[in-house]
Amino acid sequence: MSINLITYRRPSFLCWSDACPEGLGGFDLMGFAWRFQIPAEFREVVKQKNNCLEFIAIIITIWQAILGSRSNQEECFLSLGDNSSAVGWLHKASVDPAKNLPLFLVARTFAQIILTNNICIYSQHIPGISNKIADALSRRFDLNDDQLTSLINSSIYLQVQSSFKLCPIHPVINSWMTCWLQKCSGTRELHKTQKTKRVECGEDGLNIQIPSDSAMISGWKDYAQNIEFTLLEPLQPPSDEENFPVQTRKAWLLQQSKRPWQNWVRSLGQTWGTTPHMEAVHSVCTPYLPDNSRGCEI
Repeated sequence: MSINLITYRRPSFLCWSDACPEGLGGFDLMGFAWRFQIPAEFREVVKQKNNCLEFIAIIITIWQAILGSRSNQEECFLSLGDNSSAVGWLHKASVDPAKNLPLFLVARTFAQIILTNNICIYSQHIPGISNKIADALSRRFDLNDDQLTSLINSSIYLQVQSSFKLCPIHPVINSWMTCWLQKCSGTRELHKTQKTKRVECGEDGLNIQIPSDSAMISGWKDYAQNIEFTLLEPLQPPSDEENFPVQTRKAWLLQQSKRPWQNWVRSLGQTWGTTPHMEAVHSVCTPYLPDNSRGCEI
């Protein structure tokens, strides 16, 4: 396995996605977008599987780039979505097929795509308000492709490339998606039994407040300076900035720069990290010297 697939790297391919019980959609930084409308006979089936649909939307966006020959070998994808469960499943999805077969099938397909195409994937959660384009791709099926492209280029043009366009979904993905919907209609997930919460009210506490004898004086009227609430003005949403892709990369790099809770470094025989507590063997020992020129003396 190439070391480029198992080490931290700067993302080289950015993509966004979104989903709802009506459809799925996504696009990449190169300006290629896609959408898939769920047939009416399957919408009731996937109504309770929105997290799984969000996971599928992320996978299809990556899959579209691979099948469209827009990604290179050992590509490093950065997938952005507004669903925390789907973002977490990109790292780990331990699913029991007996309890959740639809999600298990999606996770297996995702693993096959990664291993077959030699790619690595990072993920990042973004607020839903910053995912406007993918949100429109997954919901605005009342517009045709040309009308939706015109709407995005005119209203959210700061987030897309000038070459933004809607591309048809690949036949392989279309076939897989239809097959997955058919299997979902024949399965039923196991739901946890809902427990009744306690609704009893506790007793009121004693009133131990001591009334004050001092007169209350308000200095509000004596304050002559005019107060201007300039800090309460709404800030410009990050999604409307001109350097939206740059800000996205910057937010991801800032998140990755945080020190992990446990770090191991093996250099010149030194080991850093959490180790079990060890008692001293000798009762008397000289203080530690940085140059390691002296050892313990009995």
